[in-house]
Amino acid sequence: MSIDYFLQSKNIYKNIEFHLKDISNLYEEFIELTETEEITFKYNKEDDIIFLKKTKEEYDEKIKQIHFFKDYVNKKIAELCNHEFVNDLIDISPDKSKEIEYCSHCEYTKS
Repeated sequence: MSIDYFLQSKNIYKNIEFHLKDISNLYEEFIELTETEEITFKYNKEDDIIFLKKTKEEYDEKIKQIHFFKDYVNKKIAELCNHEFVNDLIDISPDKSKEIEYCSHCEYTKS
């Protein structure tokens, strides 16, 4: 497979991870809401909370799986990329900047 495939995969995994984290956070908010209200959705409040927590855990597990795939993709990119490093300044705050060195192809940043 080509480096383009892995670069696109990296971006897709990043996007999936972002949305999974967003969903997980929404479930967390829903759990907190359900714990504080006197309401029921399915059976009773305790079962509703258990259901919500289990569903949140499933999303958290999916996030862990995405991390595994992202690590694999990053390793493949490192193997395939003909790195061309460039220097750049990034703003850390309105008054501070930091110089970084990164690959213009795959965005790998040197430590």
